[in-house]
Amino acid sequence: MIAGRDKVFQIFVTDLNVIDLSDLVDTELFADWQKAAVFEQVKIGEYGEVLWTEDASLCADSLYLDLTNQTFEEFMSK
Repeated sequence: MIAGRDKVFQIFVTDLNVIDLSDLVDTELFADWQKAAVFEQVKIGEYGEVLWTEDASLCADSLYLDLTNQTFEEFMSK
């Protein structure tokens, strides 16, 4: 949890880990997450992205790299 914040924004990913999205909630794009009903509308998009609206989504590849603590370059070198 980020100091001074009373909410935690996380997505639980089966067999991998937890993605903490708390640092994104202060951005303009994801500010609506402050409303629980908005954050809870999460779904998986057509291309595997984590999606709230057409404008607010997170790339599946980027999330995978975060979960596995890899850079793009490290992933591509395997």
